[in-house]
Amino acid sequence: MDTATEQPRSTRKQRQGWRRATRGIRRSVQSWLATAAVWALYPIPFRWMRFAGGWIARVVGRVVLGRTIRANLDLVFGDTITDAKKRRIRSQVCRNIGYIVAEVYQLWRGGVPSGYVSWHPSFDRVTAALDEQRGFVAVTAHVGNWEYLGGAYRERFPSRSPNLVARRVPNQSLNAILERARSRCGARTLYQTDSPRIALRILKEGGMVGVAADQDVARIGGMFLPFFGHEAWTPTGPAFLAYRADVPLVPTFVVRTPKGLEVRCADPIEPRPNAPRTAELERLTHAWTEAVEDCIRQHPGDWMWFHERWKTTRAKHAERLRRRRATA
Repeated sequence: MDTATEQPRSTRKQRQGWRRATRGIRRSVQSWLATAAVWALYPIPFRWMRFAGGWIARVVGRVVLGRTIRANLDLVFGDTITDAKKRRIRSQVCRNIGYIVAEVYQLWRGGVPSGYVSWHPSFDRVTAALDEQRGFVAVTAHVGNWEYLGGAYRERFPSRSPNLVARRVPNQSLNAILERARSRCGARTLYQTDSPRIALRILKEGGMVGVAADQDVARIGGMFLPFFGHEAWTPTGPAFLAYRADVPLVPTFVVRTPKGLEVRCADPIEPRPNAPRTAELERLTHAWTEAVEDCIRQHPGDWMWFHERWKTTRAKHAERLRRRRATA
């Protein structure tokens, strides 16, 4: 075997081994720094924190994430929008990260100021049509600030607590901040590793389950569907919950406005319980994916364009399945 090829592989393995060996130490340091930052920032007013966070994230994000954002914008829009508009979208995406950090922190320490969140007429129209005794799946995307989804529905349905499905952050301190921020909005956190029976029971009892399902997550069941004209591995979890519990999917998005955030909805998507399962999961998933795409087209600077949304190809998926079968 070629020595020049073997050495980089050996180096990569050594690096991966070192990272695994030091993972606990690194997470402890990150946890300590996060806790220190939380209390150091406590006296700072929200408006200052939001301004500073947006400015810092815009500068740092352009360096760290700018190339990935631009590549995805080129993939989706090509020459249909100008370079200047792509640069504006990139700046908005990076700035939005800083805003999210400030808003989540403000939720953690009590809540955003009065009037910061508004409700689009579509939200009132859609939620007024929902049966108070029937559960629903609020499917959203990483647009604007999705963490406020629970707070939006808590105000509309004060008698039933919203439940938000999230990925557990390895850093325990950061995870605790996020969980407390959701709790401040009246929302309970469910994790992707929890049994789906928990969410199904909540839905069948008339509760609400919120899911941000616009990422390419290899370990989660899904299917290939078009997203902005390109095949993307798309989670079928929201469709599965709606189909099994016989409740509607309600696409809901918390987008940015000049004054803060605005909550808006697309029309509910009703399941057909008697339809063949695979075909129905595809129909429901395709429908909410179209709603997400439509929202992003209207608010392109609000979406996290640095996600590796199209990283899983059919060839990669087939290879992943082959390795799983080989180790089973």
